[in-house]
Amino acid sequence: MNTDWLIIPFIIILALIAYVKYKYAGYIRRILLSTINNVIASNLYKENKKSIPNSANILYFIFIFSVIIFIYQVSQRFYPNIVEKFSWLIPIISFFFLLFIIISNQIINIISEKVFMINEIGEEYNHNINFFNQSAGIFLFPITVLISFSNFPEIFILLGFAVISILYILKIFRLLKINFSKQLNILYMFLYLCTVEIIPILYFVKFSTLI
Repeated sequence: MNTDWLIIPFIIILALIAYVKYKYAGYIRRILLSTINNVIASNLYKENKKSIPNSANILYFIFIFSVIIFIYQVSQRFYPNIVEKFSWLIPIISFFFLLFIIISNQIINIISEKVFMINEIGEEYNHNINFFNQSAGIFLFPITVLISFSNFPEIFILLGFAVISILYILKIFRLLKINFSKQLNILYMFLYLCTVEIIPILYFVKFSTLI
């Protein structure tokens, strides 16, 4: 793989991670643990409820860059002819596509909150989505580096998809956990889950198969 231009974003991401680790001691560790520890996630939610810390914004920036790089690497591996023709266009398209997914997911979540009258659950889940996204960026970064410099990039591409899938499943379980803790009606919980997570994924898969 041609990795020359990727060295610059790799250095930037590494510097940002080092900055967060130095400036906000323990925050990265808490974000990663929040994916499997409900207590830590709940404490982070309460802390971030009033104002989002700069460390969270930086990690979200890392998430966006890591995903864009991963999409580029997957495209380069499986669609080399397209990447050769539209090399610099793919990261731009990936950025706006990712931004669209993030914003649309937030909008769907907000609308669902109003429809099902579960503002508190929706707000907490939105914060948890941010925690999972921040964790995804941290996990994907070393994977993207290994994809670029390993002799077996396919293995690490599969690892990247595995990490994304595991975090997605954990995110669904977190939503169920929040719903059960608030004793939400099971029917409402199912409809909310379908609206916020399952239906958007089905449409995304359908759209992907048409490309």
